[in-house]
Amino acid sequence: GNQIFVLFSYRKIYESDNKYYIQGVLHDITQLKKIERSLLLSEKMAAAGRFIVALAHEIRNPLANIQFSLHNLKEKIVWASKKGHTAQLIQLLDDAEDQDINQQGEESPLYWAVRHNHFKIAELLGKRIHNLSHRGTTKWSLLHWAVYNKSIDMVQLLLAKNAKVNVRDQQNLTPLHWASFSGESNIISIFLQHSALIDA
Repeated sequence: GNQIFVLFSYRKIYESDNKYYIQGVLHDITQLKKIERSLLLSEKMAAAGRFIVALAHEIRNPLANIQFSLHNLKEKIVWASKKGHTAQLIQLLDDAEDQDINQQGEESPLYWAVRHNHFKIAELLGKRIHNLSHRGTTKWSLLHWAVYNKSIDMVQLLLAKNAKVNVRDQQNLTPLHWASFSGESNIISIFLQHSALIDA
């Protein structure tokens, strides 16, 4: 004969004189097991197919791993900059090329360091950053973020790296305007020493 799979369930049923009997039911689950095996086999076949496609891609494109590694490095540098992980960033910068940290058209590691007020990280990145015009989705410049965070050290660092003191946000306001609105007299003084336009 054929092998079948069953599920057995039972219960005790007591009668009035403390006697009981057992009532059991056998459920034939043979068809369910066949479907389960079929699904498992088709999943294995699909996984093998995905592996073969990936392997063929890797064979055709030997630079894929290198490109992935570089993209992954950029993401790790941005992550360390956002989170303020100085030790990890130092290690990552040892492996990074300048183009990995001087990203164009996207939120750079320096942007995230300034935005999250991680001075030590901004200082590390500032040694290798050449472009201070990065703006994120908010369209605020690095100096705008430094004023927003009320960070005198960050403002001084950016100005020492020749950040544009009269840069404007999407509402046509300069960092000097922002410092004035928030009453940051020390930052205002620094901007004026760096030729910020008062009537801008």
